[in-house]
Amino acid sequence: MARQVRREGPLALDNLEIDHPFLKKGAQYVADGYDPVFIKESLELERDQNIKHLEQGQCIYKAIGDSAPAFGMIGTLVGLVQLLSNMDDPSTIGPAMAGRF
Repeated sequence: MARQVRREGPLALDNLEIDHPFLKKGAQYVADGYDPVFIKESLELERDQNIKHLEQGQCIYKAIGDSAPAFGMIGTLVGLVQLLSNMDDPSTIGPAMAGRF
């Protein structure tokens, strides 16, 4: 990209096929003749918003991972209550231990 811009100027960026949307937006800003300070601030803002979005998703998965042991303990307690509630009939102890509800 740099070689082509040096040879043909910033307008050469209009004719390039750029797959990455972030890089494409930056190249379009340069081709359109925007101020370098504006381009830098705009792309930094977009980058920061994208990072914030990813951090929010990360928090969701972390919360799910943190609560998984609690759900396992609840399942253990439910199974234990079911097991202990049927101690009168020895034939029900095995299925209750297996967690058949």
